[in-house]
Amino acid sequence: MTPEKILQYCLETLPDAVLVESWGERGVFCNPGRARKRGVCRPRLKPSGP
Repeated sequence: MTPEKILQYCLETLPDAVLVESWGERGVFCNPGRARKRGVCRPRLKPSGP
């Protein structure tokens, strides 16, 4: 399974999921009901280096 498929699956199935990109990493944050300031990070994927 590719990182893109993992992120897509999470975005489609987790409630209130949003994709956040920062510092070369992509992560899916969930914040049902906006209970937390930023939410809870579900997978965070970082590209491998050389």
